[in-house]
Amino acid sequence: MHRGIILVATVASVLAAFAGVRATEHLTFDNSTEANVTLRGCGMSVLCLELPEDCDPMGETPCLFTSLSATTPMAPDGFNLSVGLSGISTGLIAFGLTQNFAENITQLFVCGMNNSTFFFQTLNRYPNGTLMPNERTTTQIRSSLDGDRIQCEFIIPNVNTSMKGEDMDGTTAFVVLGNGTVNSTTGLTETFQETFTSNRVNLTNPQDTVFLPKILNINRDGCGNEKLCIEEPERCDPQSTGECLFTSLNTDTPMNGIFNISVELAGESEGFIAMGLTANSSEGVTILYTCGRNSSDGNSFVFQTLQRNNTDNSLTEVERQVADIYSTVNGTSIQCTFTIVDMSTNTMTREASMGSVSSVVVGTGAINGGAFENFEVSRDSGPLDITDPTANIEDPLVEIMSLNISREGCGITNLCVETPEDCDPLIDNMCQFKSSNVTVSTMTNMFNMTVRLSGYSMGYIALGLARNASVGTSSIFACGNGTDGIIFRTLTRDNVDGSLTVNERVIIGNATINVTGRSIECEFTIANLNGVETREIDGTVADILLGNGTLTDNTFNEFQILLNQRQNLTSPTGEILEVQAENGAGAGKSSGAMLILMSLVTLLAALQG
Repeated sequence: MHRGIILVATVASVLAAFAGVRATEHLTFDNSTEANVTLRGCGMSVLCLELPEDCDPMGETPCLFTSLSATTPMAPDGFNLSVGLSGISTGLIAFGLTQNFAENITQLFVCGMNNSTFFFQTLNRYPNGTLMPNERTTTQIRSSLDGDRIQCEFIIPNVNTSMKGEDMDGTTAFVVLGNGTVNSTTGLTETFQETFTSNRVNLTNPQDTVFLPKILNINRDGCGNEKLCIEEPERCDPQSTGECLFTSLNTDTPMNGIFNISVELAGESEGFIAMGLTANSSEGVTILYTCGRNSSDGNSFVFQTLQRNNTDNSLTEVERQVADIYSTVNGTSIQCTFTIVDMSTNTMTREASMGSVSSVVVGTGAINGGAFENFEVSRDSGPLDITDPTANIEDPLVEIMSLNISREGCGITNLCVETPEDCDPLIDNMCQFKSSNVTVSTMTNMFNMTVRLSGYSMGYIALGLARNASVGTSSIFACGNGTDGIIFRTLTRDNVDGSLTVNERVIIGNATINVTGRSIECEFTIANLNGVETREIDGTVADILLGNGTLTDNTFNEFQILLNQRQNLTSPTGEILEVQAENGAGAGKSSGAMLILMSLVTLLAALQG
């Protein structure tokens, strides 16, 4: 059975207040044999939940684990639930059933040790964290203590009929697992710390889907290189503030027309967010993969595959094989990852029109009483090859015209770098030259950099920017003459092995390129240089790389670095000012603008004097 994960709010440890003498008449112990909690039967005859995922309760690494086996429900007595519980703790571990951990009572079953002696306790955990003993009947309690490993087995009779904490909805409940500490005076539970709360599961179904906690970190890293990204608004970042509906698809290598797709999905919704695949979003059907929050069920995470009629927008539940479902839900912010298994044009013709070609849609909808409804498409990619991360990356429009790039403005309005030193691109065909100037937004403090490149190459010339050209990556902006004509491309260079991959870096406006023989010149503008791809620069300072390389068809081969200089991109002189800290502890950097400001302050002081 494939599992997924949901992140729920952690609960602070709370102090339990106990009064009177504990009653044990409701507990029946079986001392004839020790508890032996294992993975045996998981997913077949036993419903298992564990943290971390797929851990072994008998393994060497810490594993909080429970196994559940239910008898057939019989009205009016409900069903009996056999529980195995295992975990590492110096105090206690606990299993709980609830209909809403944040708002309702949770019935806890505690297995602990005090001075190497096992104890068992039943408690009610209230929404405010208070713990109170109760007398929930529990039978055939067995235990095993091995160092810090606590294991216990027990049977809860008449589930869904007996106690408020269970308050069962038929056969379903949220399962709570956690640990805590023991009061040294009473020898009983002192605190309980919830480790995770599952999604709502059917306790009588060993193959039910279980979502366990995992923190997700969905971002744009790898877009256009390792994964195909679709978003609304265009190029928004799921980690930035403001609304951003984002999905990425990363496919493995198709084998015999079959492949798996690893999907990331993030967005804001009161109900659900969805990624869909279709041959044509205006007719036929779309298969939607949805991640949602059910506000009527304690804001629990829900995952569902739906079929959307593209004509009337009706939704019906449909079976699709999905694995490794993980999610994070924080208010209306939803993030999830999952894997679509065995995509094939033979079995999934609704989703694909030709081979791996599909339209990808993203959108949101509502959940009303557990029902998914009112799906609205936010973006439709149109048909593209979903196995190609660059499928929706369009090269900037390229204009062909003579630029006559020169040294005009160098050191005054433009920052110029060149090799050989002081060469003039108007005179020396072998001169590799870059001139640039920046415009700064006073509202956001972001700056755009307009670049003019000139050089000599059989393939392409390029500018590289990096925080450190020896490690990490560089962003490469390349102008060349490919087999299909003039080409502009943004690339990422691995500074260790020199490999180049496609980069979706935003360029403002059209690139202008002119090729005369092997002389290449081009002009382009890089948008939000200090706001979008911060790995390129450190504040306003960067390693500037000039170089060239060859092209095979339209593929960019190794970038040959001809010049590497560290400079301040916002200063026409490129000067980096080292300012000694007042305490002498170290130096900091200042831009050319700061130099000008300091000069003005000095001049004003002299005039006032």
